[in-house]
This record gives sequence, structure tokens and C-alpha cells, in this order.
Amino acid sequence: MALRNAFGDLASDESIKKINAAQSDGSQKSKLVDEFGNTVGTTASALDINIKSGSLAPSTTGGLSVYRNISLAASGVNIKSSAGQVYGWYLFNNTASVRYVKLYNKATHPSVGGDTPFMTIALPAGAGANVHFTTGIAFSNGIGIGATTGVADGDTGAPAANEVIANIIYF
Repeated sequence: MALRNAFGDLASDESIKKINAAQSDGSQKSKLVDEFGNTVGTTASALDINIKSGSLAPSTTGGLSVYRNISLAASGVNIKSSAGQVYGWYLFNNTASVRYVKLYNKATHPSVGGDTPFMTIALPAGAGANVHFTTGIAFSNGIGIGATTGVADGDTGAPAANEVIANIIYF
């Protein structure tokens, strides 16, 4: 119960069950055990790992990155030139016709119309598409992006300036 009071939601019912306390030499000692009773670490080391990996304190380094383009076009753009994950996007179509954002699993600039997209996201006229994933979508080679006026993989129709706005959240 003391863990729950000290760390709030970090100490779930399941995690509390995994901490066994033993009294020796008058001081409280704890260890972390798995579901089979095997010791996997001390309370101190387990809490240290959970707190550090949980990033409870704000930080100005690390974390996710944002790619921003207020005039996404049919010329392919390389967002990340190595493996990564997309955690979400805010996309907006500023026209009276459907536009298509295409994501590519590629380490270099994609050839929109020549390369096959990994994903195609339709943007309705005058509308946006916003999504956030707690687990990223894996791109094994890199992350590329482009926009077209047609849905076909081979389409090269270029949206006009400021028609497609893209913000991609990635790691």
C-alpha cells in the first residue's frame, strides 16, 4: 500500500503482488519476483527502471520528432533515412477535392508515382485526418511522404501550393 501511496498509478495491483517484503536485521528489504517466485531484482532497482523508462520528468531531449510541411506535393520527401516508427499525424486538405497522402518505407526520397506506397491516406475535401498511436507503425527502411490528386499508386498528379498540410509524428 505504501508503494501505491508514494507512486500513485505506477503501482498496479499486479505489480504490488510481485513485490515480496522480508524482514531481517530490523530493516525493511524487498525484492521483485516474477509469477513463478523467481527473484528478478530489488524493489529499488525495479522502481529505478520503471521511473526512468516512464520518463516522469519533462525533458527537452529525446522523445518523438515532428515533420511539418504546409505545402506537401507530389515530389517525394524523405522524413527519416533509417528505420523508424510513425506514431501519428495531423493532415489537412485545404481544397474542394479529395487529396491523397502516401507514406513510403524507404531510406531515400520516394519517387511518387514510381515507388509503391506503404500506406495511402485519403483526405476528404476541406477535411483533416488526425490520429495518434501508442505503438508506432514500423518502417523498416526509412520514412518517406508525398501527396497526389489521385489514389492510384502510379498517380503523379501534384496538389497545388498549400493544398495539403502534413504534420507527421515519428521516431
